[in-house]
Amino acid sequence: MQIIESTVFGVRSAIFRFENAERSSSFTLFPMVHVADRSFYDEVLKRLASCDVILTEGVRTKTGTLLTASYRYFTKNQKLGLVLQSTMSLDNLTADIRHADVASGDFSKKWAELPFLPRFLIPIIAPVYGLYLRYFGTRESIGKSMGLDLHDHNDAILDDNEIVEKMEEVILDWRDKHLIGIINGHIQQTEDDKKSVGIVFGARHMRAVIHHLHKQNYKVTRSDWASVIRY
Repeated sequence: MQIIESTVFGVRSAIFRFENAERSSSFTLFPMVHVADRSFYDEVLKRLASCDVILTEGVRTKTGTLLTASYRYFTKNQKLGLVLQSTMSLDNLTADIRHADVASGDFSKKWAELPFLPRFLIPIIAPVYGLYLRYFGTRESIGKSMGLDLHDHNDAILDDNEIVEKMEEVILDWRDKHLIGIINGHIQQTEDDKKSVGIVFGARHMRAVIHHLHKQNYKVTRSDWASVIRY
């Protein structure tokens, strides 16, 4: 199952609707990327308008600001024509918008438990990489690294690295578990209340969500594509 598809023509994101015949609520997954054509975020907003509840991500810390600096830097290259996800405002939607990510303070504590070297180097490397892309990056070079499918076999080599595994635990796995807890709570609270729930999280978090919904006997009843970057 492809979550983000990267081809010679561009990048697109798969939007999945999950339903369970024995449950009232449905879940629509919106795999997000930090930078894209503005039209992608406009399309996501258009589709979110039909949701009753929206679960969103976001951790605001000094470390998080440094980690995402690369995106802010290269979107300043107007020739790339890309914009940040943060330009997508949910303020005009009528849905019940709920923050489903970990608390910022908890993230900072968890990050502080990492070994010193990655904790020190990663926040430095990210801005430098962003500056490189600002001056030398192309839409194709940025887009080709976005591809992501349901299985993590492409990450197998990196996952053998103990430091990478610890970082994945903080940035990904731990937050996945928190999100799944929120989803479970929603399923239990709304058994007799039909609601459409939109999950607006980074694409890599969607692996855990899809696996969990399958375990809860939710099935994909609709899937289509939204263009992320056109070449």
